[in-house]
Amino acid sequence: MKLDIVKEVENKLLHRKEIDAVLTDISTTPSKKDVTASLAANLGVSENAMVLGSIYQEYGKKVATCKAKIYESEEWKKKIEPRPKEKKKTEEEQKEGEKK
Repeated sequence: MKLDIVKEVENKLLHRKEIDAVLTDISTTPSKKDVTASLAANLGVSENAMVLGSIYQEYGKKVATCKAKIYESEEWKKKIEPRPKEKKKTEEEQKEGEKK
């Protein structure tokens, strides 16, 4: 997988860089984990301070585009990025919680 950075924008208000990149020489859409590791290695930043937005690959093509946000530190990422929603409790977990 070859990674080329197409666009890099400095967003000083949110303490981050916004990156648009192109992935070439791929057979299937790579996982977010693989792309994050590749971006971190190319840019020399921590994976913990990075958020990978989306990976787009057109059907039948060996090219994909992705968007990423790279924060100055992990603390800024925690302050700005929304927290993931908690999974809904199953019925059994709800009954156990009511018994206690």
